Amino acid sequence: MPDSGGNHASPDWAVDIDKISLEHYAIKFVDNVPVKPVSLDISSIDINGISFSNRPGSSGDVSFSFKTGKGIIAARGEVSLSPLNVDLDIKADDIGITPVCPYVSEKAKIDINSGSISGFGHVSVHSGPKGISGGFTGGAALSDFSASDRSDGDEFVKWTRLAFSDIRLISRPLSVSMGNILLQAPDL
Repeated sequence: MPDSGGNHASPDWAVDIDKISLEHYAIKFVDNVPVKPVSLDISSIDINGISFSNRPGSSGDVSFSFKTGKGIIAARGEVSLSPLNVDLDIKADDIGITPVCPYVSEKAKIDINSGSISGFGHVSVHSGPKGISGGFTGGAALSDFSASDRSDGDEFVKWTRLAFSDIRLISRPLSVSMGNILLQAPDL
């Protein structure tokens, strides 16, 4: 259809989804590039969304969760596609770090033997005239962590819990703050 200037304008496409649901999916990720290959199994993937649309100003509710090892990550919140706006409450519990340790071991001269990450908070991502900005508020902990010196195998560092509370990270302008840091050494 020609516009008043004689040009042909493309019609806008609108996509409306009342409900989307994926349940009990799994992914296996293998990276053979590091000397010790990285293998990560993600299971029990559940994704649910209600009232999604690419219409400007519309938003929908989303929730997702998945397991990796014995740990679980879950999020719930609101997402808008046009413009992009994401506001999610997230929780991670007992996410083992050893599957991805070969990435660290290649760059550092240490081997990470154990550790798990837990955390909770709120993640936001917003697009605007100056680009995408975002932030995180919440807390996180690295528990039962140990690492050894690769050259002689001696223990390099070990702790029961390293926790960060009242974390506040803002991407634009870049700002990071936190309330307290707690380091709990193992019983000797």
